[in-house]
Amino acid sequence: MATVGLIVAAGLAWADDAARDWGTLHDALLVEVADGTPMVAEELYRELLDERKPSDPLYGAVAYWLGRNRVLAGAVDDGTAFEALSAAVADPSLRPAALTLLVAADLRRHEIKQLPAEWTFETGTFPAVRVRPGGKPSDLGVRRDDGRVVLAWTTTVRPGEPDGLGLRLAAGLELDEIRFSARALDRDAVLRVTARDDDGGAWHSDDLALAAGAWREVSLQRRDLAADPGTRGPVALRRVSELSIEDVSGERGAVRGEHTLLLDDVRLR
Repeated sequence: MATVGLIVAAGLAWADDAARDWGTLHDALLVEVADGTPMVAEELYRELLDERKPSDPLYGAVAYWLGRNRVLAGAVDDGTAFEALSAAVADPSLRPAALTLLVAADLRRHEIKQLPAEWTFETGTFPAVRVRPGGKPSDLGVRRDDGRVVLAWTTTVRPGEPDGLGLRLAAGLELDEIRFSARALDRDAVLRVTARDDDGGAWHSDDLALAAGAWREVSLQRRDLAADPGTRGPVALRRVSELSIEDVSGERGAVRGEHTLLLDDVRLR
């Protein structure tokens, strides 16, 4: 009976600890949202993580909120946000949201600091990020094609799930023009350029049809972007924080499955 009593007492103590920790997490969220003090909330998140093992049911939730806190603060250079969000991905209930934040963190880490900017891919560097959560790093790579060095982007077309390459602009940059060359390697494709601000506004280009095997030169200015339903007013390019080149082939025709798109001479000014 004494042994049973110890087991019950231990169980109750664990329950009290778990309840206290969930309460601490709730308090941290209130601090972050109501008081606008993310640094205080971050200290609470870190303390909770230090006290729990990855197998603990609370661990993934705390890791998610710590990673989210760091991303929204723009603090993505020390690896904390990526480590925390990668831990949160292990929780099936948090996986979609955590993957989306990992994309946002990667965009902020590769933020473009000045304009004009140009990429011709001879150096192999390009600050674009796959905007479909869970995309494989091997889906992007530099290759030589018909005498020119280009970016090869392997994308899988699914209806309702446009794939895209995203670029993030530092605050205060004013974008006037977007230019690039594009080619569909395997079969006809359709691209679209989308500009977004941090307030939820979005503006889209017309569809950009690509004939398989032929390069197309694209040049878009302010007047070429139309407001998304629910976005008020014409595009204000000085407010744009993110650009994406999206493969919308699955929405515009019968194209399905994996195909490869080539990009070259990307210029922003």
